[in-house]
Amino acid sequence: TGVFRSLAANTNNTIPISLLDTFSLNGFDDEQEEYPRLVTNGKGESWMFSLRRLPYPKNQEEIACYKLVNGKWQEAGTASLKAGQYENPTALCVQGGEPIVVWNSIKNGKWDVQLTQYKNGKPSKSISFAAPKGRAVNPKLVAGENGKVWLTWENYFERKFSIYACKKEKGKWSEPKQLTPENEVCFDPALAEGKDGKLYLTYGTTDGFHQNIEMRILDNSSLDLIKKVPVAIGGGLENRVNLNTKPALAFDKNNRLWISWENNRNTHRLDDGDNYSGDRSCSMVSYIDGKIIEPKNTGRWLFDGKNDHLPTFVKDNKGSLYAFTRCGGDFEGDSTWKFRVSQLQSNGWSNPETILSLDQRGQTSIPSVIFDDENKFWLAWRIENLARSEEGNRIKETKVNLSSFSAPATQIGSDKVQFVPSVIEEHHPRTIATHCGGRHR
Repeated sequence: TGVFRSLAANTNNTIPISLLDTFSLNGFDDEQEEYPRLVTNGKGESWMFSLRRLPYPKNQEEIACYKLVNGKWQEAGTASLKAGQYENPTALCVQGGEPIVVWNSIKNGKWDVQLTQYKNGKPSKSISFAAPKGRAVNPKLVAGENGKVWLTWENYFERKFSIYACKKEKGKWSEPKQLTPENEVCFDPALAEGKDGKLYLTYGTTDGFHQNIEMRILDNSSLDLIKKVPVAIGGGLENRVNLNTKPALAFDKNNRLWISWENNRNTHRLDDGDNYSGDRSCSMVSYIDGKIIEPKNTGRWLFDGKNDHLPTFVKDNKGSLYAFTRCGGDFEGDSTWKFRVSQLQSNGWSNPETILSLDQRGQTSIPSVIFDDENKFWLAWRIENLARSEEGNRIKETKVNLSSFSAPATQIGSDKVQFVPSVIEEHHPRTIATHCGGRHR
């Protein structure tokens, strides 16, 4: 049986965010736990789902489930009902509801997306989604107003990625629809619904050697394209490859759309510049009234100089917006991996704060965070250890850890965020720098 055991406690309340306790999953000595995903329904119930790799020679996985009961995390069966070949689990809760869980299933060389809806504390029989041709990978879920849920994923076919989505409304799922053109390579989708009834999709796209970020504004019902918006083209490196990757987006209390992504503009080491492991800065811009703008007090590069990856937006129970990153150190005496956070306050984004430093690098997976009802938030993360088998072989062991933190006070006051125009294009082989959406050759 899996049990989360307390590892450490820190009750120092002299800083805005303080570590309360850290728990490590024990009891699964031969299994590997990866991709932890935390969800809460905003009504005092919280769950965590993870990918559990079963011991050799089974070559199978389960989607494990844990539930927070009376302040303790307890094993709660599996979402997948039976073992198989699975990858990339993720989950969400509609406000006040039970979890919806999705993952990739691989069977006879075919990749599709499996989805289960919890009912009365138990997972229902899963249903599958896939494009007519190709492999469905990297599924993501987003909840909208009035119980609507969207499922999106990347589809890989004939050496190209495209993005598909479908919607659940009034208890029924629509047919999958391709959202990006077949002649373009598009990946890493992120979705959000605005109060204007429109759906906003950001994604990465290739442009020769470069990678850019684009946004598509879609009709809420038909998923038809309304407008395409360039967000980040090129970057800070001249005569080098510029990578804009891993976009995220979310609406704040005032219905402003915030967009963040990774860029390799501050490369310290030549061998890190064109790969996905080193030297990243994470942006912070907003899309208001048809323009890409940035907060005046911090500028576009909120997470800068510390090798931040995978920006992730999270809201607390009062609707305050936070941005978390997985931080890899600055390569100048501090190479430990961390988690950092910034809070959207009445005058703009706060300076990023390190909330947890790790001696081990672990997996650069998306930060998984939930705020519960006790002015506290949880962070789930994976570590990996190198051990030796009975035969003396070196093996990698992966384990899920959970840390709890005191949440900072919600900022109260009139909104005073000031904005300035943001550069969309820079150091691009076919363009010159321009502001606010124009594209010049």
